[in-house]
Amino acid sequence: MNVLLGEGHVVFGRRNNEVRGVAETVVQVGGVEGDLHLHAPAPAAPVPRQLPVAFGYFTGREPGLAWLDHRLAAARAGAPDGSPIAVVAGSPGVGKTALAVRWAHRWRDSFPDGDLYVDLHGYDLRAPAALDQVFERVLRALGVRSEDMPTAVEAQESLYRSLLARRRVLVVLDNAASADQVRPLLPGSATCFAVVTSRSRLSGLLVRTGAARLTLDPLGPAEAMGLLRDLLGPERVDADPANAVEVARQCAYLPLALRIAADRTAGHRHTTLAELVEELAGERDRLDVLSADDESTAVRAVFSWSYQALPAEASRVFRLLGLHRGADIGTAAVAALIASTVPRARRVLEVLTGAHLLTETGRDRYRFHDLLRVYAGELAAAEESEVDRRAAVRRLLEHYLRTADAADRLLSPQRRHVPLDPSPGFDSGLRNHFEARQWCEAERPNLVSAVRQAADEGFDDVAWKLPIALWGYFTLRTPWVDWITTYRIAAAAARRCGDRVGEAWTLGGLGIAYRDLRRYEEAMASYDRALALCREVGDRYGEGWTLGSRGVACWEMRRFEDALTCSREALAVFEEIGHPYGQAQALFCFGESCRGLGRFEEAFGYLERALELRRDVGDGWGVARTTTSLGYAHYDVGRFAEALELYGAALAMWEDIGDRYGEARTLIALGDVLTVLGDPRHAAKAWRRALSICQELGSPHAREVRDRLAG
Repeated sequence: MNVLLGEGHVVFGRRNNEVRGVAETVVQVGGVEGDLHLHAPAPAAPVPRQLPVAFGYFTGREPGLAWLDHRLAAARAGAPDGSPIAVVAGSPGVGKTALAVRWAHRWRDSFPDGDLYVDLHGYDLRAPAALDQVFERVLRALGVRSEDMPTAVEAQESLYRSLLARRRVLVVLDNAASADQVRPLLPGSATCFAVVTSRSRLSGLLVRTGAARLTLDPLGPAEAMGLLRDLLGPERVDADPANAVEVARQCAYLPLALRIAADRTAGHRHTTLAELVEELAGERDRLDVLSADDESTAVRAVFSWSYQALPAEASRVFRLLGLHRGADIGTAAVAALIASTVPRARRVLEVLTGAHLLTETGRDRYRFHDLLRVYAGELAAAEESEVDRRAAVRRLLEHYLRTADAADRLLSPQRRHVPLDPSPGFDSGLRNHFEARQWCEAERPNLVSAVRQAADEGFDDVAWKLPIALWGYFTLRTPWVDWITTYRIAAAAARRCGDRVGEAWTLGGLGIAYRDLRRYEEAMASYDRALALCREVGDRYGEGWTLGSRGVACWEMRRFEDALTCSREALAVFEEIGHPYGQAQALFCFGESCRGLGRFEEAFGYLERALELRRDVGDGWGVARTTTSLGYAHYDVGRFAEALELYGAALAMWEDIGDRYGEARTLIALGDVLTVLGDPRHAAKAWRRALSICQELGSPHAREVRDRLAG
């Protein structure tokens, strides 16, 4: 068998998907014909080009453009004041983004390694953009594959800085709320340049990094008139300059307000500027004030024009979109929200994007400008009845729940799934394991938001079922923060609605997350409460599963006799109810417990039986886990070549199903056996790869890997 370890890669020889027999152990660098590369070398790094389209009309910002030119020149010359970070601050709608994007387009060709654009959603009713999700999008743009994507924020930040260290990349961080939100995303290399926009002054960022700041004021009266001339045509403005001046004044000289006002008027050649002034004055009287400053009042007034010009169906969709709390929204979710079909939802969304009330961020993905989100939410509260609002939110949450359940049935088909009423005609659109995993990864921020919204708005059944439906994804990709957060919400929601089975189910899942993080006291408390509830309501499946999970925790704590007791009880339950998937898990726990007690022949017997059952029921994850444990058992009794072979087979399985945590644990074992076989250099390579994954995931195994490398 060939064990091939390139720099940062582990490669095991395999032909026709079968592990080769072990005649000898050979360690070499490179590849040979027939070898399976579990981590293929990455292709040439892509050159991201993410800048949004620059505004067609751009007036009165030459001083700002010149200031940014000077900041870039100073940074490249290494001048004392040459920080590679520039901050553009100012009030809502003043044109910060337009200035930053226009300037970035001017200079993008001087950044041969690409440009990155991130909207941080700093000012919004919903939470600012989650840092881990921002890093995921940016790292994907820089060429990081899904299977290599870190999940721990610290690891994401480290990888981000490493990838930019020797590149020349322009980074635009738009709509930041605070210095803390921006700081992790700043490149660490002087070869890059970052432009940050914010309503805040970001003084802390300037103090800590030496960044320079430009405070952007509204346009001057002459500049505002110039923009109106560009937008409406000079003949129209020159025919009534007094009212044109009044339009500019009522729009507070804000470019955003002026653009919307002009867009409202441009299509109506017979609407006079005097009528426009009168309409704007009436709207300002009617609308509530969003904040104390005149700029916000003006922006909301002109928003109302675009809204009132919409067809009835589009205006309703606009209002209902204000009820969605997620980062963005897909077309299928919009269709559920408005109780319509996907094609019809797509047509209405095209109307909203055409009216500049919504932005299309990707194929079938949309988001609001933050002020528009506030406005849409207020309209929903004012114009939709409470019954209709709750019905719309319920439809949206049901969409996320049913699609998550469909994904779970593809990711973990053997386990028990959440009880859902039939929904004739529902189609998740997910067809295989890969699509299910990709959907969960793309929607993860929305799904976490949906759990919170369900709990906040009294939909407790959804609040506990949705995290359960994410079980397959959570155990596969181990985003422990989201896992624990949503399961805590779920347990409380199940308790409120008096669903004892749901409460037990969520507590048992919470215990597994705690166990993975070696928070054993919390894990055992969760298991004990879940077990008591299962026995109280007669949930035999839940009882067996909790016993098995508790047994694994006891084994990890080296309480092997307790682990045997839990496994024995779990096996009896699953044999009674005739559940081979559960029986396999109980047998696996038996085998691990016997191994811990040094009863190796019994361990081999139980693990082989567990492996056979898991193959019979098609449990790919369980087969990989049991194969790894058989490798441990062979290692324990000194059969190192057999252990090496089994680890190789398990690594291939972990990669196929996308389980990075399982991959890391097997790499740790691989390093152990290579050390015994007299190859510490390649053992260290395996451990370094394991350490990288553990750090990415935030796994407590990282510490023991560091100890191995130090030794």
